[in-house]
Amino acid sequence: MFNLSEIQKGFAVPEVAYGTAVTPAAANGVPWESLELAPVEARIESTQFQSHRGVSQQYRGRRSATFTGSKPLTGGGSAAAAPDESALITTMMTAGTVTTTTVNDASAAVDGCTVTSAAGIVVGDCIGFLIDAKLYVVKVLTKDTNDLTWAPDLPSAPDDEATVYGAYKLTLSEQPTASCTLHKVEDNEGECESGAILNNIEWKMGTGDFVTVAYSGEGKDWAHFHNLSSVTFDDGSTTTGKSTTMPAEISEAGNACAPYLIESEQVLVTGTDVDNDQFTATRAQGGTSGVAHTAKAMTLNYPTPTIAGSPIISGPGKATFLNNGVESEMIVLEAMLNVAEGTGVRNDEFGHRTPTGQIPKGKRVVTATVKARPETDTIDPQLAAARDDTTWALLLQAGDEVGRCVAWSLPTIRYKKPAVSEIGEGAIAANFEIGAFASSGNDELVIYYF
Repeated sequence: MFNLSEIQKGFAVPEVAYGTAVTPAAANGVPWESLELAPVEARIESTQFQSHRGVSQQYRGRRSATFTGSKPLTGGGSAAAAPDESALITTMMTAGTVTTTTVNDASAAVDGCTVTSAAGIVVGDCIGFLIDAKLYVVKVLTKDTNDLTWAPDLPSAPDDEATVYGAYKLTLSEQPTASCTLHKVEDNEGECESGAILNNIEWKMGTGDFVTVAYSGEGKDWAHFHNLSSVTFDDGSTTTGKSTTMPAEISEAGNACAPYLIESEQVLVTGTDVDNDQFTATRAQGGTSGVAHTAKAMTLNYPTPTIAGSPIISGPGKATFLNNGVESEMIVLEAMLNVAEGTGVRNDEFGHRTPTGQIPKGKRVVTATVKARPETDTIDPQLAAARDDTTWALLLQAGDEVGRCVAWSLPTIRYKKPAVSEIGEGAIAANFEIGAFASSGNDELVIYYF
C-alpha cells in the first residue's frame, strides 16, 4: 500500500522518566509543517588480521537519535496558555506564569498604574494591555506592593478595571533534565523518538506569511511502526502477540509506544522479538476489552490531534530598545532569534548502548538579528550605545491578539554598529546584530505567551 505522506499527525508528549516513551493523547498534538525523526547508530569495522584487504566484519556500536522540526509560530489559543509544543520546549526551558490581574486605578497613566494584586508579577516580567482592541506588551520596571511602572508607554492609559494580561512564561535553565517523546504518523506508518531533548530554537519574523519557529535536538532511541496484516493473540490477557509481518524496527530497549487497533480492542505495542515473529503489548487500552484474536489485521490507532493555537501572521512586529528610562520603539521588518543551548545527550556510560540522560556540553549562546524601522527616523541612541559599548534591553513582540501573541525579552544586549539603509519614501531601516548576555544567571532570554 502506498504511504500518503500528506496525511500526517505529530505529537510531543512529556516523559516521566528519561527515554521511557509515552503514547500520545489528542491534546499532545503539534501542528508541524515538517518533522524529521532519524536514528543514529555507530558501525565499527573490524581491524583483525585477515587474508585479504577487504573489510570482513562490522559491529553495531552505540545508538541514539536526532530530530528537526519547523512550524508556524502559534500562541496558546487562550490567554496565558501554553503552546501546543510545550512538552518539547520545556526540555530546554522552565515554565512559569505571570498572573493576570486588573487595573485598580481611576487615574492610570500610560507608563504605570495600581493593580488589584501584583503578587504574581515581578520586576522584569512582561504584561499586556488591550488598547483599541490590540494587545500591547510592556515590561515591568518597578513594583511597590500593587503599584507598577512599565515601558514602553502605552498609546493611551488603560481604563479602570481593565484586564492586565499575564502570560505563560518560559525561562532558561541551568541544567535542563526534562525529556519528551516525539511521534510522527504518516497514514499507515509511524515513528517515535524517545528521550527527545531540545538544543536549538530559531524564530523568524517578516520573511514569509507567518512567523516561524524551527526546533532541533537529540534523543535516546528511535522506533518505526506499520500496520500488521495478520496478528494472533491466544487469549484476552496474554501480552504476547504473534505476527507474520513484524514492524521493521521497534526499540530494542522496549521503549516504544505505538497504539494499535485489532478488531475493537486497543493495544499498545511496547517491544518486539523479531526472531520469533512476536511482540509484547499492553492489552485492553482506552476502555476496550481484551479478547482472543486469530489472524486479524492490526492497524495504527493514533488519536486525532487537537490543536489549540493559531498561526501568528508575519505582519510588522514591534521592537523596543530600553535603557535607564530611555526607550526607542521600532517596527520590525525582519528578525531572527536563535538559542543554541549547548546541551546534548549523555551516551558514554558503561553498560548502556543508548543515552542515559541530558547533559550540558558547552556555553549557551543567544543571538538575534533585527532589521527595523525607527518610528522617529533616527537611531542616534543605538549608534551611541554601539560606540560606547553600553548595554540595552530588547523587547520583541509578534502578534497583537490575546491567545495569539508571543513576546521575547532580552534584558541585557550588546550589538555592533547597525548598518543603515533607505527603504523608500524617506524612511530608513537599521540592521542590528545582537548578542544577549546573562546578568543574574540564565536570564539572557525570557519568552511570554499571552
